[in-house]
Amino acid sequence: MRVVNREQVAAEEAKSGGNYVTKSGIYELNLQGIELAQTTNGAVQANYYFDEIKAYGSIILSKEGKELFGIRTIDSLAIIENLEGWSDSPDELEPMTLTTKKGPKEVFVIPEFRDIPVKAHIQFEYSVYNGEIKERVNVKRFYRVSDNATSSEIVEDKGFGTRYEKDLEKYAETTIYKDGLDEEQVKAWKDSFKNGGEGSNTAKPTAESAGFKKPSFGKPAVSQ
Repeated sequence: MRVVNREQVAAEEAKSGGNYVTKSGIYELNLQGIELAQTTNGAVQANYYFDEIKAYGSIILSKEGKELFGIRTIDSLAIIENLEGWSDSPDELEPMTLTTKKGPKEVFVIPEFRDIPVKAHIQFEYSVYNGEIKERVNVKRFYRVSDNATSSEIVEDKGFGTRYEKDLEKYAETTIYKDGLDEEQVKAWKDSFKNGGEGSNTAKPTAESAGFKKPSFGKPAVSQ
């Protein structure tokens, strides 16, 4: 019988990041919820809360109420989940309590996307702002868990998994480096925070979670 060194296993898992997503790729994840929140300049953004990672700041409406590309990602997920649409007005959102390092935090999320298994292309992006490196996590695309179909393949009822295979081969592990950054610089920056707990200057949400005003854009989901 093999005797398991529990302390060693726990230490190695913690060192590797455990089940948390730490680099670009396509992953099967559990989506806790999608928060809709208003930014400081009046736009509306979607924040994705997965068990394994958080992706902040996908702008879905401009401050003038114009629909932006970020809304298509949610529409695509609706199609993959076989929904005709999703709840978008403030009074339709549901409260969800997050556990953070600073204590419980209440956010307001789209009820149709609570606690569901998903497959998603997650892409990391690094840039420089005010002399500091910032990390951004983007949700590029969703796929149906059962057969890797995208929303457009579901609508067209053909080619299930074709886009997934292309993304997996060519784009899944691509990381975006901006402002002259490269992989070595970002690795050194990350290493400098390994023992710093919350020392990372990763970009955080810049939006209020409740009571925002926005025009209604309830409509059938659109394929991506």
